[in-house]
Amino acid sequence: MADLKRGEAFKNTDYVLASTLADAHDQRWIMVTYDIWCSYHKNLKQRFCQWFPGMLDIIDKIRGAVPKVHIKNHRLLCQYLWALNFLRYSGETSGELIEASHSEQNGAAASTKEQNPGHRHDSIDGVVNYWNWTKFRTMRKLTLVIARLLYRSFMRCLDTLKTREKQFAGYASRMGPALVKEWEAMDDTPRIIDNDVRSVHRPTFEKEWEAMDDTPRIIDNDVRSVHRPTFEKGPPTLAKAYEKLRGEETAFRKAGLEGTGMTENIRKALDIEYMQLDIKRFIKTRSNSGADKDMLSAARQRLKDQIDEWRPQQILLFPKLYDEFHSRISESLYDIDPEDEPLLLPSSFSEPHRMRLGLELAGKVEKELREGRAHDRLEEVRTSIQTYNHHIALKAKEVRSQRHITRSQAIINSLRDDIRRPAHHYNKTREALLNLGLPVQDPVLQELKDTELWAKNTALPKKLGDSRVQDPWFWHIGYSGETSAEKIQFQREMDRVKYFRERALRDRAREEREILEEEFKRTIRSYEVLQAAWLGQAENVQSLGSRAYAHKQAAMLGRLGKNCRKQHTKVIEKAEEYDKW
Repeated sequence: MADLKRGEAFKNTDYVLASTLADAHDQRWIMVTYDIWCSYHKNLKQRFCQWFPGMLDIIDKIRGAVPKVHIKNHRLLCQYLWALNFLRYSGETSGELIEASHSEQNGAAASTKEQNPGHRHDSIDGVVNYWNWTKFRTMRKLTLVIARLLYRSFMRCLDTLKTREKQFAGYASRMGPALVKEWEAMDDTPRIIDNDVRSVHRPTFEKEWEAMDDTPRIIDNDVRSVHRPTFEKGPPTLAKAYEKLRGEETAFRKAGLEGTGMTENIRKALDIEYMQLDIKRFIKTRSNSGADKDMLSAARQRLKDQIDEWRPQQILLFPKLYDEFHSRISESLYDIDPEDEPLLLPSSFSEPHRMRLGLELAGKVEKELREGRAHDRLEEVRTSIQTYNHHIALKAKEVRSQRHITRSQAIINSLRDDIRRPAHHYNKTREALLNLGLPVQDPVLQELKDTELWAKNTALPKKLGDSRVQDPWFWHIGYSGETSAEKIQFQREMDRVKYFRERALRDRAREEREILEEEFKRTIRSYEVLQAAWLGQAENVQSLGSRAYAHKQAAMLGRLGKNCRKQHTKVIEKAEEYDKW
């Protein structure tokens, strides 16, 4: 311990660091966490070269970081350069353990602030010595739980690692192998360029794109260019399903089979259905103003025109639907608004009813189209969430006055609606798919709840607790691949940041596992060395009492070592089970 001059002047801190590491010449790596490491490290080597030249080899081994809680009070640059979450080989280290002793020392603050330097030093020494003596006095109880503590930590680490491995694997599979290979080739070392930090864990947009090579190339008989989006094989989209089904219809027509025209008819019906959903949503949120009434009237008229144009084609393709149309729509006792008019799609009927109406093939077509549209809607949800997060980051950074804050809130509310709208469409599509035979527990197209419409904000530095939070399920299924080039660039950049952050979490968990394995081995070795030391003392003393005490301590350390080896064996067995997964 040392007094700090004028806040946290470095010379006393240098002396403390030199005293602490004086015997660390044999260490291969040294990790130092310090609240102000970002400024402390800058001339550290020059200061040691002047005052502690014999320790320069130790300084070269040091890697530094800012503790996880303190770093949130640093500027943005520090949060990417010195964050333990992004620093290799740091495991789950928090760097805040020294703060635990402050709770004991704070009780003496009322006295020490009134004391002179010598008296204050003696008082603080007394408090710290008491803290150490208390730990030593209860060492018998503490050491009995060290092995169990390591065991619990290791098991918790395995659970965390399994979760993060699954999450990262799911996310990487959504990106596609070519994109992952490109990202893996990137250097993940943060750098300062033009007084700004560049890191794979931070989104960069136009500057990075301008640095890309815009020369088109032919690869595998295909052109690759920055002006053309490149997609990997992903899940079905509406466009993919439509093209596939149209191709099948062409084959049916050539073979003289039925089914021609139903793909186009059902696709139009799905478009009409979404128009109905949008009008219903508008009715719930509209005001009673004349403008909103005019908008509603115009939307209803457009929808009615679409239905009137489409319905005869449906009846022509599926003549057995005429009786259903006649009884439920044309002879209805009440006027039906166009947004409430039943479309009589195969998903509207039970399976036996579909068979009676001859809609089996139409049901298969509708199911494929709806699966593609469901993935399209999920992609819209993801893009809308990323856009919302990006605007939240801009608001926090740029918006200041009350007037601008109020206006920006209207934009934020609009972006929230942009998230809810495709989510609502997705759930309606999923309900229809359930009627068409989709399993309720389908692992891909799951129910999308309002509480899941979020993601960790990759436009901002990581927050405390992010490593323990998992993004919702829909972030780990594939791309739809149907969007504009500008949206692709934005989305890919945010996905890249998310990929590297998820990879960093996985890597820290892997490192923590290796660290805990070494902690077990080191603890066992320390018990063995201490036991041998006490046995050596027993042989060198003449007093029977001293000899008995030495044997007692050696026996205790032997029991502790045996218990630790037992827990270590259990851990190895659990780790082998995990590795099979």
